[in-house]
Amino acid sequence: MLHGYGANGADLRDVAQTLAQELPDTVFLLPDALEPMPGSPGAFQWFPLAVSDDVQRRAGVRRAVAQLTPWVDHELHARGLARARLALVGFSQGAMLALDLGLHLDPPAAGVVSLSGRLVDDGAPSPAPSPALLVHGTADGRIPVAETERALSLLGRLHVRTESLLMPGVGHTITPQGMAAAGAFLRRLWP
Repeated sequence: MLHGYGANGADLRDVAQTLAQELPDTVFLLPDALEPMPGSPGAFQWFPLAVSDDVQRRAGVRRAVAQLTPWVDHELHARGLARARLALVGFSQGAMLALDLGLHLDPPAAGVVSLSGRLVDDGAPSPAPSPALLVHGTADGRIPVAETERALSLLGRLHVRTESLLMPGVGHTITPQGMAAAGAFLRRLWP
């Protein structure tokens, strides 16, 4: 589970506990991003938020993914698991990484849940990109819902199996409705 900008892995503990009710035999890993957020003790970023144009944002995501992938593979290896047993769940900036990993990991993860995210890099997907659930509130003032609509269109053109939940009037947050959709999606990955 990948946290958003200015947060840390522990911020997703309640989300993990909610999902654990649906997925009792699942290990939830809640890493902190590798970059401390300047001036905010205990807060982290996957890449600087000041990065606002697509080229810089793409470079930030690629750097973060390059650092995160060996850690993920180490954790899987330590548990004797293949990537086919891995699901990536990300919120906001963490969702950007989750979508990127789902599109590019080879061998692929079992699936991706993007909560209020955006697809930053849609180029050169792996031969078998991970299926994805994209959840977004229509009143999100930080990452507009148009980013999820754009991602759904791009992923569709790449023949990625996608599901979506667009929640009217919901802002930049994780909701019980979003968690229910995520739990149902994740359960279907491992029948």
